Amino acid sequence: MEMWTEVRRRVLTGELSKRAACQEYGINWRTLAKMLEHAEPPGYRCRAKREKPILGPHLAWIHEVLEQDKKAPKKQHHTAQRIFDRLKAERGYTGGVTMVKAAVREWKDARKEVFVPLSHPPGEAQVDFGFAYVDVAGERQQVALFVMTLPYSDVLFSQAFPRECTEAFLEGHNRAFRFIGGVPRKIRYDNSKIAVAGSSPTASMCSAVGWSAPPTALELASSSGCSCCWRSRRLGNSLLRSTTRSDRASPMPTRSASSWSTAVSLRSRSSASTAVPI
Repeated sequence: MEMWTEVRRRVLTGELSKRAACQEYGINWRTLAKMLEHAEPPGYRCRAKREKPILGPHLAWIHEVLEQDKKAPKKQHHTAQRIFDRLKAERGYTGGVTMVKAAVREWKDARKEVFVPLSHPPGEAQVDFGFAYVDVAGERQQVALFVMTLPYSDVLFSQAFPRECTEAFLEGHNRAFRFIGGVPRKIRYDNSKIAVAGSSPTASMCSAVGWSAPPTALELASSSGCSCCWRSRRLGNSLLRSTTRSDRASPMPTRSASSWSTAVSLRSRSSASTAVPI
């Protein structure tokens, strides 16, 4: 190991050429290439799978049995021991049960579901828009639901708006911050067009929600003191460019706020009178 480290250091730093290293240390050029590729000896590596002369002819049949088990009730699934018994009785298998168990385990491991554990630190929120149908003045209408959740404390805020637009995006944040009683340190957006497109609201829309100037989503984050994250880097990068395009959506109808307050404001595991931990 000491020679391995020394050769790597001297060659990679330019102190010694590859040819000189082979001559000085008496090693083959293939060994030197392996030293430069790996920080420490990788050990024995099998390039080709070992042949299984006894079990090999039966592997396809074993895999077929295991595939058929997916359609059968769980209690009727084949165990490795049951497959071994059938191999001996039906196919004249002469090997041991250990090889059958290893083959079954290898097949199942290759098809296991992989789960990534999710961690939600305190102070992080998620924002997304959804849609629902509500009855307003006796008429069925589709509304956009602004939803902000705090996964750590299991707090949820939802507000209905006539449609998903920049005005609803800004006002939803304002109401969510007031409802929570603070500003999250980080907010994650699920590729919302309003957040990543970089469109700027009109002056009338800004005055309606209490903003003195048209902010971008980055300015919203800066003014509120939180950081923004997007699920897609490709879409998130589009936010970094300068924005001169005005919001294509027309102003929301001049309807009183109370008539649109059919949205849900829910708190889980906390009462309305107590402060909610972010």
